Amino acid sequence: PTAGDRQLVYSTWRELRHTDPGLSWSKQGIHPGYALGKPTLWIHDFGTGRDQAIDTNSFSAAVRSDGAIAYVRGTDVYRAFTTYTGDIVVRSAVSAQPVVWSTKPAEYVAAAWAGDTLLAYRIDEGEQLDVLAFDGPGEERLLLADANLVALSPDGTRALLASEATVPGSVSVVNVADGTIVNTLDLGSL
Repeated sequence: PTAGDRQLVYSTWRELRHTDPGLSWSKQGIHPGYALGKPTLWIHDFGTGRDQAIDTNSFSAAVRSDGAIAYVRGTDVYRAFTTYTGDIVVRSAVSAQPVVWSTKPAEYVAAAWAGDTLLAYRIDEGEQLDVLAFDGPGEERLLLADANLVALSPDGTRALLASEATVPGSVSVVNVADGTIVNTLDLGSL
């Protein structure tokens, strides 16, 4: 939802080729590179009942309290047996031009706004999630590798991150502004 709950940002998936989930892609004649689907990011206005496309090949939105929308814009449609990469893009308003904040295309997921800082995941090899902080265009930094965002403080200054680097893992309170770890609890100590 946007500020004031007057609008809702959501994504849809348009299938470019029907697939049977009960069969492997290879048994359906789907080969590497075949176009399978296209996500589109939309905004629904509850007052007018209208839906407006924000961007194509886009998904995973996070809405800031002032109405800015961050999302992932793919470099192409979703293709079989390929990594779906894209950029983190921010619009200051629905009608504003998109501005790329990421430094290079990767597998991203927009997670949440912590004040003016966008928190996002970068999916690395083996489905490892790294929590990144974006402070503006080209201002990307790692908050914690191999981790998940659990919660944000109400003022957005601290994030609770669960590390999956070791078993059984740990949780850390991290300052969003500079990435310093305030405190860590090793889950094996419980």
